[in-house]
Amino acid sequence: MTVQTKIQSIDQKITDLKKRKAQMAQKHLQALARLIEKCGLSDLSPEVLAGALLEIKQQIPQKQEVWQQAGATFLESKKSTNSHNSAVQNAEN
Repeated sequence: MTVQTKIQSIDQKITDLKKRKAQMAQKHLQALARLIEKCGLSDLSPEVLAGALLEIKQQIPQKQEVWQQAGATFLESKKSTNSHNSAVQNAEN
């Protein structure tokens, strides 16, 4: 393999990694959007949501553990509800 071929191979790997990074960032943003919707906050204006998030950011050091537990409980209950709703819909069909 020539030096030029190696460089092209490395350049291709870099390009592929950049694409993967962009895809992962997009998936993360989609997950955040779904979370905002699940929490019933999608009706808020961007300004209100940004202000609330800035308030939360300031409180993270003091409340992170409590919020972690509350969030896990909330998300688990949403999973259970979604699983239950899917089972009911399947039973009705």
